[in-house]
Amino acid sequence: MSSVLRSSDFLVVGGGISGLLFALEASKLGNVRILAKKELTEGNTPWAQGGIAAHQIDDLEAHKRDTLKAGAGLCREFAVEKLLGTAPDSIALLRKYGVNFEPHLGLEGGHSARRIHHVQDQTGKAIHAALIDSIRANKNIEVVENCIAIDLIIDRKVDPWRFHSKPQCLGVYALDKKTNRVATYVADEIILATGGAGKVYLYTSNWEGATGDGIAMAYRAGCRVSNLEFMQFHPTCLFHRESRNFLITEALRGDGAILIDHKGNAFAKKYHEKAELAPRDIVARAIDAEIKKSRAECVYLDARHLGSQFLEEHYPQMFSRCLELGIDIRTEPIPVVPAAHYLCGGVLCEPDGTTDVSHLYVLGESACTGLHGANRLASNSLLECAAMAQLCVETIRSRFGGAAKNAEDSSDKAALRKLIRPWQSPAVRDDDELIVITHMWNEVRHLMSNYVGIVRSNKRLERAHQRLVNLLNEVKSYYDNLAIHPHIIELRNITLVAHLTILCARKRKESRGIHYNIDWPETKPARARDSIV
Repeated sequence: MSSVLRSSDFLVVGGGISGLLFALEASKLGNVRILAKKELTEGNTPWAQGGIAAHQIDDLEAHKRDTLKAGAGLCREFAVEKLLGTAPDSIALLRKYGVNFEPHLGLEGGHSARRIHHVQDQTGKAIHAALIDSIRANKNIEVVENCIAIDLIIDRKVDPWRFHSKPQCLGVYALDKKTNRVATYVADEIILATGGAGKVYLYTSNWEGATGDGIAMAYRAGCRVSNLEFMQFHPTCLFHRESRNFLITEALRGDGAILIDHKGNAFAKKYHEKAELAPRDIVARAIDAEIKKSRAECVYLDARHLGSQFLEEHYPQMFSRCLELGIDIRTEPIPVVPAAHYLCGGVLCEPDGTTDVSHLYVLGESACTGLHGANRLASNSLLECAAMAQLCVETIRSRFGGAAKNAEDSSDKAALRKLIRPWQSPAVRDDDELIVITHMWNEVRHLMSNYVGIVRSNKRLERAHQRLVNLLNEVKSYYDNLAIHPHIIELRNITLVAHLTILCARKRKESRGIHYNIDWPETKPARARDSIV
């Protein structure tokens, strides 16, 4: 399987809001290549329904307070200040690229004021479509679709005699899924914007490509990861056999929808004074408790009292999708369950995406900036994605703007690129083994859902850890001995991310935010620190 060398100024791995917005802004500085795992139109961004939290002129301090409160003592205040402070500019930039936000602001759980900029219940879809239109029209940006990254190329692996203090990223090996050929992509700056890792769990609101690729690759390259134990479970994912990852937006609860059990009784008030508008971790645990107590498969979100016209006008995507599945939200409640939704941890980095590896930046859900702490405030995620993209471009512009420095840097990189070896992989492909790989994938997801889910214990974490260690070795054997294949790449990544998640969870000897351990039920001020691996 031969490897072709392709170079660019900037290489973006991922096609969501972070990667696309970075590409558009970076295209003013040089040429950009985007590697999209599937079609550019796919990903988590178009599934985001709620919106972007961005303060008004006199609302920054209140937005900060809401964010810090949700973060349960683990937010890094510098990151909160920097990223939230960028919010108005992010909204303005998205408007410039064609996003037409609604004139009225939305309210979501945990927010003390209306500050959610949205486009009906299709905010992510609207943003993604607008950015893609701008990308397609930009001659300085090349998009490579159906291309899955395998691993980062690090200078120390290319030249073992380099012992400087910080490793340097040179590029990425990636598999073209249509031609089944591996290409070597090199660039001056490499940006990982691959999204989260919801597919590590059995039930998730994420798209099928959310396998933690960026986190796994960055860790293997020498980056630290942090706070992976904080997987946010969205309280209301549609419960239906034919649609296991359709999100019922939190905005619906903001507009007055009520959670009821299988007998029609409202229950959210029993768990928190804000009921349906309590922080997500509290609502998710409440639903989990009700399901386990009643032994029902799900609970229900009742929006019938909001009226047919309101539901059809304000939630057209949700209304039409539910109707396709035989659920008329105008006349019946919506069956819902909690599902893995958003990873608050990730690759340890600064608000501009700077990591432990030179020339490697991580943006969006793959990153852990400290904005979210132990629990994300609703609609701060798209904000973080947009703000990080802007800050990353600003950093690159200022840090590498000097001609002399660029010349020296380019000379070093040119020498290193000559040492990069073509990708080598066994030619053996055994389709029967792909069936085993699918079983291993399902085992990882069942293991994480059963032992590392909404409620955890020391014994469950220990059992999961022991099995994951064995699985890692089994996966490595397949990876080393079979021809490269997308299923093997993703299995390798989700198994590593699952293992790292357990390591982070075992480090935390307390319950905090969305991490709840029945053996350590209290939150301890002395343990208000990041879990770093």
